[in-house]
Amino acid sequence: MRRQKARGRAGEMLFIIVLVIAAKSSSPHGQEFKEAPEFYNSGECARIKEKKRESLECSEEAIQVTMTLDRAYIRGSMAAILSVLQHSSCPYNIFFHLVCSSSFSSSLLRATISNTLPYLKFNLCTFNDSHVSVS
Repeated sequence: MRRQKARGRAGEMLFIIVLVIAAKSSSPHGQEFKEAPEFYNSGECARIKEKKRESLECSEEAIQVTMTLDRAYIRGSMAAILSVLQHSSCPYNIFFHLVCSSSFSSSLLRATISNTLPYLKFNLCTFNDSHVSVS
């Protein structure tokens, strides 16, 4: 009976360790972010009528923000995005164009951003970094 309990506990501990490792490897560079709160427009903000999500991306009324994302500076980029939303009086009118290297897992990055900032309106654009020359 004691052996079964010990095996059960060992199995539970192994399961927890595997979950922690899986969670750490599911975000870029093993960094995890808490979910940010939703930010709302103030009463003075113009209401942008959009038929679908993509229409805000090209809207002349929306605030278009373009940022690069880099694996080494992902934490700073996430903080900058959060700061823009926090200090804007019209966060619902902001659309982010996020540019990253194609060597960076775009699906993992998209999941990280969506899980951290679920209300963020963004487009993830990748570029082939072999075409960029460093002098």
